[in-house]
Amino acid sequence: MEPNPILHNHRFIDAARALFGRSTIRPTFIVVNLNAPMPAGPIHVDVPTFRGVTREQYPLGWLIAMGGSELFERWRVIQAGAVSWFYDGLGGNFEYWPEGRDGPMCTERPPFHNVAIMADNDRMYHRIWKGGRAQRAAPADDGRGRAPRCRW
Repeated sequence: MEPNPILHNHRFIDAARALFGRSTIRPTFIVVNLNAPMPAGPIHVDVPTFRGVTREQYPLGWLIAMGGSELFERWRVIQAGAVSWFYDGLGGNFEYWPEGRDGPMCTERPPFHNVAIMADNDRMYHRIWKGGRAQRAAPADDGRGRAPRCRW
């Protein structure tokens, strides 16, 4: 079987090796997010993985709670995440807090032109800043504290 050209991208693997100072990197999965014009996303960390406890076996909420509790750190699997954009419009910044939520925020701004940011997004707080024209962005809620529903 041919290796996946994204999952096994040598530039992603080399960046992960450099970030974590490891010689062995094992690519495991790809996550694709498709964002329409939107307000800023919530500040968050991604879904962690632990030895014997993965997203294939357990609900994502359970894994997020395990990560947030910090009780399972000795079993955490350190994961490098390559975040890449294919967008040169308004906004869409990548904002992150490498020293934690109490530390300074850093920002990477478009245009990105075929680049990626390599990070440990399971432990580093981050978000995508609003993207697209404000008048086209979906409202944050419907005025009653609920997110709007899509009607197709």
